[in-house]
Amino acid sequence: MRNFSILFLLLVTGTLLIAACNTDKKSNRQSTSETVLAKAGNDILYLSELSDIIPDGLSQPDSTAFVKRYAESWVRKRLLMDQATRETEGDAEEIDRKVADYRDYLILQAFEKQYVDRHIDTTVSTAEIQDYYKNNPENFTLQQSIVKAWLVVAPKTTPGLDRARSWIRSNKPNDRKELQSFAYRFANFYHLEDTKWTIFNDLIRNTPFADDKNNVALLKNNHFAETSDQQNVYLLAIKEVRLSSQPAPLAFITPQIHEILINRRKVKMLHELENKIYEEAKNKKEFEIKIQ
Repeated sequence: MRNFSILFLLLVTGTLLIAACNTDKKSNRQSTSETVLAKAGNDILYLSELSDIIPDGLSQPDSTAFVKRYAESWVRKRLLMDQATRETEGDAEEIDRKVADYRDYLILQAFEKQYVDRHIDTTVSTAEIQDYYKNNPENFTLQQSIVKAWLVVAPKTTPGLDRARSWIRSNKPNDRKELQSFAYRFANFYHLEDTKWTIFNDLIRNTPFADDKNNVALLKNNHFAETSDQQNVYLLAIKEVRLSSQPAPLAFITPQIHEILINRRKVKMLHELENKIYEEAKNKKEFEIKIQ
């Protein structure tokens, strides 16, 4: 229980005990150690219920104000619930059924997650991924164009921009190192990852390239593109491209296939668990179905 000032406790306890004596003499709950804060219908709010709610470090006036606000809010909610209960009385059984169903769902979800986490093997071999990719090509059509590309964004006043233009067009290892050094020193943004596929629209977001409505032509016809705004120059070199509606490269969708295969294992594992529990209960005669 959080620490309150002794003066605050005496003040609240004394005041509320008087009120409780006047309004609750017919009640039998009545432990002298319980301090009543508020009542609404048959519901009672006790001071002890606020022990973990009242913030530490409040002054006496602030603590009193906090308790008063909480009690007011509690009363409003209880009155609203009482009204709602009366108005929906005809649906009470349906509500109870939904609550019970949802409780069962939450318990089952927690149990299944715990069981899967303890027993599932999350290792997926390269061969499994390749087999699934080969046997399900219709599931892996690109919805967006993807690229392996370099993008460098540098201020217009940056020294050596002409050399950067030359380096970004090149595939020579030394030129790549020079471009990396340039980007580290001067670029406001750079993307020099040409071994992994990237969604093209994500790469050019927040650049003038994104304003070009004919990006497909840019991808098809250009290995290098340059544009600018008032502050920056944008250098883009596309090393490899796959257009939307084309088959997705295996490397791009490997994480997706991995997740699919793991989910299949989960479904199979839980189905086997359900059957096991059923058969064990059947052998032990722990249930009976009356309908033949």
